Amino acid sequence: MAINLKKRTLRLIGWGIFIIIALAAVFYFVLTSGPEIPKEFLMARQDTAAISQKIASLTKETAEKIKVVNVSELTGDPDRALLLIKDAKESNRRAYDQATELAKSLQRLAESLNDIRGIEGQQLASQAIAIELSLVSDFIVYTQYLNKFFDNLTKAVSTNSFASRRNVEESIREVNGQVARINSLNKEFLVKMAEFDASFVK
Repeated sequence: MAINLKKRTLRLIGWGIFIIIALAAVFYFVLTSGPEIPKEFLMARQDTAAISQKIASLTKETAEKIKVVNVSELTGDPDRALLLIKDAKESNRRAYDQATELAKSLQRLAESLNDIRGIEGQQLASQAIAIELSLVSDFIVYTQYLNKFFDNLTKAVSTNSFASRRNVEESIREVNGQVARINSLNKEFLVKMAEFDASFVK
């Protein structure tokens, strides 16, 4: 086989990005703990943390399978490569499903902010959650691009045609572009969370 994923590196979402989302939700709860915390917020926070951890696990699982695909394919074991691609595609699909659930949970979290004390804290938390929602939306697009990459890679491993190899290269560019956008949003999110933290120690 002529396809070599190392020739044009496929950038993958770091699984820690969704741990950050989960920790941020817990962090926000600690900062705003008190008798006025609404039940809806607590439930949404718990859902957000749990779903984030599932996405983290699935994203890491997908990334590990992709790494093995290259080794299997290059060592002349296309059947194993195809099986790994299928498995990676399935874990990516489950991550997509969980991401849609996370978006719903974040929306519930945003809707419960009105009952949280502190106007500045509400505004900063609302901005942070809005960025998270954008991040999750972009992650959903990322999973779609990654799924397209898996389809093209399956064809490339099976046929080794010029067209299929070219499609793999194009898919890699799409995935990498989406990773760059997500990383940028994640940095923006961390800035907002730092501002939110600072608003409580003035």
